[in-house]
Amino acid sequence: MPALSFILSTVSANYGVSICDLLDPTENPTDDAVLPRHYAMWLTRVMTGRSNAVVGEIFGGRTAPVVERAVARIDLMATADPTVVAELEALKARVVGQLLHVPPSHITGLMDAIRDFLATESVAVLALRTARETKTQRDRNIAVAALRDAFNSIFSKDYDDDECEQHAA
Repeated sequence: MPALSFILSTVSANYGVSICDLLDPTENPTDDAVLPRHYAMWLTRVMTGRSNAVVGEIFGGRTAPVVERAVARIDLMATADPTVVAELEALKARVVGQLLHVPPSHITGLMDAIRDFLATESVAVLALRTARETKTQRDRNIAVAALRDAFNSIFSKDYDDDECEQHAA
């Protein structure tokens, strides 16, 4: 699991704890590695798609509910504090940067561009589906206009309504 080694080394370096501490199976709530371990579990869950049970096994034989609580804790912290979101994004960028041998600053911009593209693509798919399924001409025109806007954004080209109407047909 090459991504796991990058996650562990990134979290270890960022928080000044050893990889052994991150993987330590002992339960000590005063341990300085608890929060970094939770970050590492969260990153492993999000970036590798591994189940809670597998992540728990990696992190010292912890159970799936322990991993679920750790991931939920990080999600809750991110919901309450935008700096945590920025920290998570920076950690993800460092991990991806290690994988691709690219500076994290380049990865952050690329991740933002991909996220924007996927959001716009989702709008295009929804608009296309709506245009195909709508019953009234007014609703179809609205859907085609939304599709045109999404296409223009995705492809950086000025599509007109006729071209979008062909896609919706």
